[in-house]
Amino acid sequence: MSARPLYVTALLAALVFAVPAQEEGPSIADLVEHYRRVEGELRAARTAHLTPEQLAARLRVVDLLRAYRERAEFGETRPGDAVRVPYFIDDGGRRCAVANLLDQTGQGAVSLRVAATANGAWVCELAEDLDLQAWLRAHGLTMAEAARIQAPGNSSRWERRRRQQQTEQPEARPAPVPVYAGPTDVHRPSADRLRSRGTGAGAAPAPAGSAGLRVGARAGGTAARRPGGMPVTGDELPADWSAWWEFARGSVLPVAAPRPVHLAAGTAAGDAALFLLRGEVAAVLERALADGDAAVRAEAARAFARVTGPFAYERLVPLLADPNLAVRHAAVLALGETGSARAAHVLQHLAVYGRVPREVAALSAMVRTYALLGLATMRARVDAPGLDRLVNTLVARAGGAREPDLAHGALLYHALTGGAAGPEIGQPLASAEHEPEFRTLALAVLGRSPERGELVTLMRALSGRDLEARRAAALALARTPSDLAAPALTTACELEKEQVTRGFLLLALGQRGEAASRDFLLEMLARGPKALRPFAALAVGQHVRVRQDPELAAALRVALATNHNHAATGAFLIALGAARDPRGLTNLLVSLRHGTSLEIRRAAADALALHGDPRALPVLRERIVAEPCPNVRAAIAQALAAHGEVEDIERVRTVLLASRDEDGAGQAAWVAGSLCDLAGVRALLAALEERGVAQRLRPYVVRALGVALARDGAARLAGLGAGVNVYALPAWLQNLILAE
Repeated sequence: MSARPLYVTALLAALVFAVPAQEEGPSIADLVEHYRRVEGELRAARTAHLTPEQLAARLRVVDLLRAYRERAEFGETRPGDAVRVPYFIDDGGRRCAVANLLDQTGQGAVSLRVAATANGAWVCELAEDLDLQAWLRAHGLTMAEAARIQAPGNSSRWERRRRQQQTEQPEARPAPVPVYAGPTDVHRPSADRLRSRGTGAGAAPAPAGSAGLRVGARAGGTAARRPGGMPVTGDELPADWSAWWEFARGSVLPVAAPRPVHLAAGTAAGDAALFLLRGEVAAVLERALADGDAAVRAEAARAFARVTGPFAYERLVPLLADPNLAVRHAAVLALGETGSARAAHVLQHLAVYGRVPREVAALSAMVRTYALLGLATMRARVDAPGLDRLVNTLVARAGGAREPDLAHGALLYHALTGGAAGPEIGQPLASAEHEPEFRTLALAVLGRSPERGELVTLMRALSGRDLEARRAAALALARTPSDLAAPALTTACELEKEQVTRGFLLLALGQRGEAASRDFLLEMLARGPKALRPFAALAVGQHVRVRQDPELAAALRVALATNHNHAATGAFLIALGAARDPRGLTNLLVSLRHGTSLEIRRAAADALALHGDPRALPVLRERIVAEPCPNVRAAIAQALAAHGEVEDIERVRTVLLASRDEDGAGQAAWVAGSLCDLAGVRALLAALEERGVAQRLRPYVVRALGVALARDGAARLAGLGAGVNVYALPAWLQNLILAE
């Protein structure tokens, strides 16, 4: 069962089959531009708090930095180094910018000591160096400014040599194609030759909520296409914003709290009515656990757990033996949503042994991962820090990545719960020797830690040759509490060659919302590479959401007005919505009414959900009826639900029940469930019981009932979408994120 439009499948196909290009480090021209920008930042910074002596020393340092830039005698990296390595003193005796400033101000001994003990260290690794701290204080500089000054060595000489060697190699001539005259060839590639994130025999089965559509699949026999209508080929990597937003929207867009269903609570009559309704819905969901449709059983398992809590345990355990794999996985996740101590015991047993107590056969090849996901859901509902220690103990006993299902599950557990013990397993699994999906999740876990060691690990990954690790580290640094993260992100964005990674770096800067990043984001929006401007717009929108900057909001409106790239329009609209710009509301409403493509209208609806201005309600109510595309209608329903108006309950529910296909139905189910009153729940109940809804939509109605009457907030796996590099995740996990 799938709930996403065809163009999302197209994007997933591109994510899977893309092959990264040859990595290149910074050139001399790149570094000259970096130091020029840093010099301007230092001169523009506020210095009123400095003493006259500190101010004079600071100005001298800035002049010395300018002279260093003009000489352009930068350090050099070595062949085989990571993409960006900051040698204090390189093999030829050339100094990095920080070492040069130390030398020029009489602290050459400090440069030599650092070069001897930590020559390739980033400034964040030297933050506790007392000599460096004293020098910075005397010269009116902060550690963050020192981190911004520092840049890696240039790789121009080695890149020129590599290109020369490629040019000197004789051109390879293709071998002649033999003429095949034998019988018809029926051989197929073996499963182990297929990429684990691809489709076909080697792909992991899609979990409940996404069966039948895997990464790279084509729906209905139609060729997969981009949002702009162009076909997607296997070797393309979409260097645009839309893939990130498809995964992020589930965690970024507001979902109305399920408060209308409880409006009558607090009175004796209201409490009694709610109690009776919950019992009635629980009975219906219990019958749905035995439904002939596996998709209904899977959704019913989780809905039943949400509605009845610990009482669901007895009815969920038999589903662990269901003949359908997706139902078994859903039952494991549902056990976590019960919050039951007995369910916790079963999940622990599944995580250790892969099977139910007193059973011999394993539930599935991925059951241990799902068991830890179930424990993550339980941890989000109950205060049980002992679960954190249990998860880490399991992984430690299993030998880390030697048990990939356990390692995956443990990393997902900590990524979802933000457990304080996460870095204990995240640190060893973040090393370069592990597969991209391990590193991606491990780096995401480390991004929550305030410890300097985790920041150093992220910095190393951000400057390494592993493309997926650089992307993961960029998004993880958005959450790092250290004030040294922003300078690292800005410098990396200046010097990064790969466009999607640069986009992630911009998004991280926007999410941090720090004043020091403002001018850089504005510059990238106005004058950055065209391919990056949609990312820059999204970053600026998030920055304005944190800081309420009218000038930046005005820059977004200008960028939208001057944009001529149809595929980028949606990013500018979403950015205006994230900024909550009152003057940009008209742009969003016009785009919703008159957008020339479903992608633009859908982005406008998402933007209005983010914006939250009640003046948009009349247009949203008009368009939810007039809009022909089911996906756009679902997005409009989301925007209506974000306002939480009781009078829109019927409109939102109608979108779900009137859906002619599955596209958008999953989103509509969450929305319809979150915006329901007592009558609305009864209407959904009647539709399910009386078969008043198409068979293919019944699972979504079940989901809506579970959301509407959930006893407390459920931990949604969609929360992973915004902060994890989904390009490196396995197909089953990508599908699970999108399904919620």
